[in-house]
Amino acid sequence: MSSDIPESFKMRREGFLIKILRETVLSDELSTSGKILRLYLFKRDQLLKSMLQSKIELLSAKLNAMTDAEVRLFSEEFAYGILPSELGEIIQSILRLKDIKITQNELHKEARAIVLFFVELMNKTKSTEYYNKYNHTLIKFLETHFRKQNSSANEMIQHGITLHKDFKMEASDSDGTLAWVYDVMTKCGVIGLEQPVQSHTRIVTDAKRRIYPFHKADRPENVNQERDYSAPHEYIKSMDIKPPSVFFGRRMEKFIQNMDENDYRCKIIKHGLVKVLYVFQKCYIKYLTDNYRLITADEVSLEDVKKFTPEVILFYGAPEKVISFPQIGYFDLKGPQGNIKTLVTPLKKEVDYFGDIKKPWLTMMNEKVKEMGGVPVHGSLFAVEEEDGSMFVVQISGDSGVGKSEMLAAMILKWLKKDLPGIRSIKMIAGDMFFVFPDDQGNLYGIGTEEGDFSRVTDFDPDFIKQYYTLFAKAADSNVTDLNSRSTISGFCDITMPFRIDIMLTASNYAREEAGITRYENPENFLLYRDSHGERKEKATSADNPHLQRTLLRYSSDKNIVEILDKHGNYIDDVLNWEKDEQKNKYYLCTSYKMIDKIDIEFVVNKIFIGKSFQYQGLKY
Repeated sequence: MSSDIPESFKMRREGFLIKILRETVLSDELSTSGKILRLYLFKRDQLLKSMLQSKIELLSAKLNAMTDAEVRLFSEEFAYGILPSELGEIIQSILRLKDIKITQNELHKEARAIVLFFVELMNKTKSTEYYNKYNHTLIKFLETHFRKQNSSANEMIQHGITLHKDFKMEASDSDGTLAWVYDVMTKCGVIGLEQPVQSHTRIVTDAKRRIYPFHKADRPENVNQERDYSAPHEYIKSMDIKPPSVFFGRRMEKFIQNMDENDYRCKIIKHGLVKVLYVFQKCYIKYLTDNYRLITADEVSLEDVKKFTPEVILFYGAPEKVISFPQIGYFDLKGPQGNIKTLVTPLKKEVDYFGDIKKPWLTMMNEKVKEMGGVPVHGSLFAVEEEDGSMFVVQISGDSGVGKSEMLAAMILKWLKKDLPGIRSIKMIAGDMFFVFPDDQGNLYGIGTEEGDFSRVTDFDPDFIKQYYTLFAKAADSNVTDLNSRSTISGFCDITMPFRIDIMLTASNYAREEAGITRYENPENFLLYRDSHGERKEKATSADNPHLQRTLLRYSSDKNIVEILDKHGNYIDDVLNWEKDEQKNKYYLCTSYKMIDKIDIEFVVNKIFIGKSFQYQGLKY
């Protein structure tokens, strides 16, 4: 520093500086890491030294410019008085640098500076240069930890969350039915904010498709059905073999009391038609990144959590003994505003698949929407705007695999290539599931459920992927080497408001003769006998196999089929199914060993098809 600084001023300056640094860096209230952080900030780019030098030289120049000795004496006393506050301001301005985020481009430089400083401290404590050999490794570790990640290239953390925990609920629960719900929220914590850490994730799951069906585990209340004693099987069919919903509520309550709170995390969805509570076992936390892309995430404050009462509860990964049978079951809890639909999945490898996260949510949403007076529809919904400004909304319903997404993607691709004359824009409203509600005038309105799509990317045209590359590049991939590989892609659909439906279509993938559009003049026939069945040709990529019982129900005028359904309808699909022997790696027809004492399968098949004929590949049977 300048030699013109008065000696007394130098001594006082050093005393003030040592005192302030001792209070700032060596405070007992700071942790060891906090002390090291402050030391680094002071030494970073020699910032403290340069700022102090600039301030001292400014004050000294002012004092040296004074010729009157008495004025200079008073000025020195004034400078001594303000020096501590000036030094304090400099130190606080340096400490505020810890709150400033750095860009990805600056990350390497900052990581290198931090590591070199830390290694220098370790070397000085031992009076050695031994730790210099770790410089490169530590720099790479630190830089990799904070760099924006991509799990297709590495295995870094995929999703970041913040938690609200150990709070007191304010929501009402007069009869104690929801005590276990509020207990799990306070014990395990509720996600307040979540953010993807990686732009593109890739995982491999234990299960490649959905295996277990979803069953309603409790019996409906206030159902006084008179039993049929005419035959033993009729009596058995009319028995109430399911427990009431309170039975499952008590089982859940007992489990929550004895659970390890660190094994589960909660997430709430407060927007949309239905308020949802997710409870994730830690093995399923990895699916938060898929779920984030599929459903708009809420920023949840602590006040929101305290007053939250769910309308749907999804418990992912409970011990198998909690429900036992069925594997995935749902039941109703009594809530302050109607039934709370509650579904529980087991902690098993067979349900380690994102489809078993998404489908339970949709199933419970469907059940709740039906109680609200709406109709859930499996299909796509999109709005078309014409050049003159008029708009119409089209619904395409159909079962999995009939080509709804592919057809819509092909149409959007044609529009993007300006190959749809007269069309200004196409807006996606729903890609997989939506809800339909009527208004007072008889109009039907549809609202989407997911802003993203959980789909097979191989079904999309490469040109379509190219047009929406920014969305596909941020997708969450799963099982990319499997036949049923899937990607969760965000940003496709507008689910913020309902749209009036103008055109209703049902898609099928049966025969070429049915290609094009077949118009139904009678809407009632279309809704009851065509749209509601939703049959398709199996593509071997979905767990929804052909359903014989549902198909046979269409032929209720056939006496033989009615008799077969009456006697064997509850288990005909199980008996006529194929099951894999894991040890031999072969498939066996279940008729060879299932219920062979109760059903003569040859008699059943002959009775169904007797007197029937059909033509296949030019041959008549």
